Amino acid sequence: MKNQDNCSSLAWVSLVLSLALAMPSLSGAQDGGDDTWVIVHAGTLLAVPGEPPQSEQTIVIRNDVIETVLDGYVSAQDAGASGASVVSLEDRFVLPGLMDMHVHLQNGAPTLLMDDARRVFGTRVNNDAQSAVVATSNAQTALRVGFTTVRDAGSSGPAVFSVRDGINQGLIDGPRIFLAGEQVHVTDGNRWEPASPIPLCDGVEACRWQVREQIRRGADFVKIAVSGSGSEDTGGPDNLPEMFDEEIKSVVDTAHSMLRIVSAHAHGTPSINAALRNGVDSIEHGSFPDEESIRLYKESGAILVPTLAYITRWTDEYLAALVPYQQVRKDQFLTRQPLGVAMAHQAGVVIAAGSDVGSGLMLHGLSPLEPISYVELAGISEMDAIVTATVNGAKLLRMEDELGTLEPGKYADLIATGSSPLENIRALLDVNFVMKGGVVYRHDK
Repeated sequence: MKNQDNCSSLAWVSLVLSLALAMPSLSGAQDGGDDTWVIVHAGTLLAVPGEPPQSEQTIVIRNDVIETVLDGYVSAQDAGASGASVVSLEDRFVLPGLMDMHVHLQNGAPTLLMDDARRVFGTRVNNDAQSAVVATSNAQTALRVGFTTVRDAGSSGPAVFSVRDGINQGLIDGPRIFLAGEQVHVTDGNRWEPASPIPLCDGVEACRWQVREQIRRGADFVKIAVSGSGSEDTGGPDNLPEMFDEEIKSVVDTAHSMLRIVSAHAHGTPSINAALRNGVDSIEHGSFPDEESIRLYKESGAILVPTLAYITRWTDEYLAALVPYQQVRKDQFLTRQPLGVAMAHQAGVVIAAGSDVGSGLMLHGLSPLEPISYVELAGISEMDAIVTATVNGAKLLRMEDELGTLEPGKYADLIATGSSPLENIRALLDVNFVMKGGVVYRHDK
């Protein structure tokens, strides 16, 4: 038992050290010199989504974190931050930086090409250098529209890892990025890239190897494909999982032993329930839940990442290009997926906003449509929709102490809109100020 405890302690030390290397410190001056102070005057401040907003607030920022939040418009001197630069947002609504928990940064423009019955998701780049350029551009687009944190739910090659690290090192601009690396899948399972030369997740041992390989590459979490895509014949409401229970459990046990969480791509009811039974931490898409799904969500504490906005982008041209069975499938999504999200929310399942930008017609820059779709399609309140894209994103990342709200000790990630998204959620399309870690990246006068 003593040896086991020592191993556990060493594992947590290793995780803390890796996070320290991957992300900027929450303490100390940004450049190793004197502290940098910034004062933000917010006309309306939603510091903690889920709690009422406050008028005329002052946010005091030291380096990259929030020092304090004060009532009224306090001067730099009175706030104890002499020499601070002052940002006036007195005519705006200020809230935490938004989070998109399901993006694909290295995917480019959409295409309507078909390969048999499989959708081809996005244009493909020819090499890692080009992929890095595309991922950088997409990351910067995310930041500009107010998403200070994103979670890349599947990429190939080293490019996106390099983009993440370059942002963390201050070499390029972009949001905080958390990566899954290569999606773990079975042979001929849900894929959006040509056949990979590395072993697939066929059997318990191969699944273990795949998980360890992604973590070796630098993955922040592990993503598995338990069902096919929504356009594949294995992605329907009643289709059986592509992975066996023992394979799912092997991934979960291995990832958890290495202090990584597991997300599961799952559309159909059997796939959702198999993933939840075997201990995954989040379900991506989760399109066709049943009452058993809801029970398993609540029992396990797993989080739903719906990617609901995806269906709002289906044009007549897109639907007309599908083969007949896919047209039936899309009708199932349109009628049933919003009801599933509403059912989960009403039952108290934790929902974290994830848009799937970079797939199909979900272009980069459209991430705000995800929380908007919760209000317009699933009947969720504006406040609860904002919670999914802030507080719950931090919860999914296990970073509630650093992200998700504008409270002392947390990263100074904040955005502003011209009107209140609590009155009209589409105000999230009108982000005109973006700060990440105390640095202003957008300020439209």
